[in-house]
Amino acid sequence: ASIYTFGIAMSFTVIAVVATYFFGKQAGSLLSNPWFVHGLTIFFVVLALSMFGLFEIRLPAAFTDKLQGSQKGGLLGAFMMGAVLGLVAAPCVAGPYATILAFSMKGGSLWIAGLANFAYGFGLGFPFLIMAIFSSSLTALPRAGEWMVRVKFIMGLVMIGCAIYFENLAELISWQWAGLGYGILLILASLFVGAFDPLSKDSSPLSRLFKGLGIVIFLLGISFFLGGLYSSGWILEKNPLPNPQVSKSQLSSISNQVPVREVQWVKDSKILKNPGLYAKERQKNLMIFFSATWCIYCKQMKKKVFTHPQIVELLNREFISMYADVDHTKGAMALKKKLALGALPGFAFYNKEGNLVGTMGKAGVKEFLAFLKKVVKSNQ
Repeated sequence: ASIYTFGIAMSFTVIAVVATYFFGKQAGSLLSNPWFVHGLTIFFVVLALSMFGLFEIRLPAAFTDKLQGSQKGGLLGAFMMGAVLGLVAAPCVAGPYATILAFSMKGGSLWIAGLANFAYGFGLGFPFLIMAIFSSSLTALPRAGEWMVRVKFIMGLVMIGCAIYFENLAELISWQWAGLGYGILLILASLFVGAFDPLSKDSSPLSRLFKGLGIVIFLLGISFFLGGLYSSGWILEKNPLPNPQVSKSQLSSISNQVPVREVQWVKDSKILKNPGLYAKERQKNLMIFFSATWCIYCKQMKKKVFTHPQIVELLNREFISMYADVDHTKGAMALKKKLALGALPGFAFYNKEGNLVGTMGKAGVKEFLAFLKKVVKSNQ
């Protein structure tokens, strides 16, 4: 039984590792492409509809018959039967498995992809292991019924939640709309968990536990929903004036007197011909920001990293900041490939001597600021 379960787990593991190895490095770029994200969203919605019972996803009968006909005896036979079951059952669990596979590929780590999907496959085969060990107690296991339908509906809601997540990650929908969507999904999930199912004196502790869990999920859904409404400005007054006696024109006049600090970007494609020489001739550190209009993570870094006061001040004082659009700036893609940069965003840093100090990809404020300081210190 353990070999059988191991075979199930390995079938999912192999699929995940192969997919991550060949497509993991491109996952960042793919998830930055709106068309790919829309396609992924449609895929998750289709899986959700299958969970809701509108249709079933199955492998062709001829293929499953051929797989099941190749069974052998012994430990190897048990392993092969488990692996075959993993392939045959894949369409039945396509919804949750597609979610795990997508997140595994997004991380790009073969170890994480392998371990996560092995755990998923082992969890799928675990009931078979339990049934083999405690075969005499099978009558105590829950029978098929309404609870299985509820689980399918909840998994369908999870699929729609994943679709909303990826659309929000790609900034194709705002976080306010995402909050509204999450709120509605949580409220619906609470109904299937049993938030409003009546309890009697004879109700089991498990029924009471699920009712309590359902109420918590319902309240969480309400908070998400109301938060989305408020942040969208649909309920209550959004951003009221701090002082009723100060007019909007006065506030505008005051705000105009405060200098807006932002990174001073240069977009001269000639820099890319010989960036090291350009930095050396001007005795300034050079940062090249490889980006694209469709790059989601680039937009996120512009909002979160390149608005940080310390980073803005350091870049404007010590660096020439070059913005290179890989789709429109001449020579940008060629230099990106030469530097062996992966998915966007990508950064290349040169010091005042014209030496390439290093390259990096997506980063947070602390990591990016530390790297900028490293470049400055390299001149000493």
